[in-house]
Amino acid sequence: MGGGIRISKVRAESQTAGRLQTGDWVVSCNGKPVSSPSDLSWAMEEAWDDQEVLLGITRNGKRLVCRVSKAPLGLEFSEELAGSDSQPAGSGDIGQGENFFPKQANSGSGNNKSRFVAPQNSEFETPRKIAGSVIVIGKIEIALSVILIFFGILLLIEEGLGASSFALILGLLGVWSGLLIILVGYGLIGIFNIADDSSKTAARLGAVLRQISDRDEKSRKSAETGQ
Repeated sequence: MGGGIRISKVRAESQTAGRLQTGDWVVSCNGKPVSSPSDLSWAMEEAWDDQEVLLGITRNGKRLVCRVSKAPLGLEFSEELAGSDSQPAGSGDIGQGENFFPKQANSGSGNNKSRFVAPQNSEFETPRKIAGSVIVIGKIEIALSVILIFFGILLLIEEGLGASSFALILGLLGVWSGLLIILVGYGLIGIFNIADDSSKTAARLGAVLRQISDRDEKSRKSAETGQ
């Protein structure tokens, strides 16, 4: 059985009106498979606010892509599950752009199935790069300090302890300072990774809570309509 959720309604004046239609199947979001509305909500939440979101769509046997923003999609979904006969074939584009369902590079496994290349964006990516630069600075300082220590040893052999003591002390201090800088850099990366994971977890939880709220609202409206 294939994955995907079937669109039962496209709300007028939403960003997807005129591009998506009733009967389309949403099968992925930014390269991540979608098998329920909550999967779609989670994937949408993980995108940056200003990031383009790529929805993988199948329509009448064709595989398409719809480029949207993080704004509400204005879609409602049926409870129908995708069967094996709903798997996409072919390709196309909804909206703008030509880069749809790019093929994965052949890694030698023989698997050349089409897939999205998911954007790798994160609000913590820049801080992680800065922390990486801090680590590089620490390594450079250690390298220069080792050279200074080596120079101090040469002075010790040639001139004695008095002439070499300053270079040796400065070199040892540089090594310790470099190690401290490297530890700080790795510590910052660890903190940013934890914060990134926490942010994504909070986004997923928020998406689940909104999904529950939407279902409750839908049930309430159905009950009122039935009365």
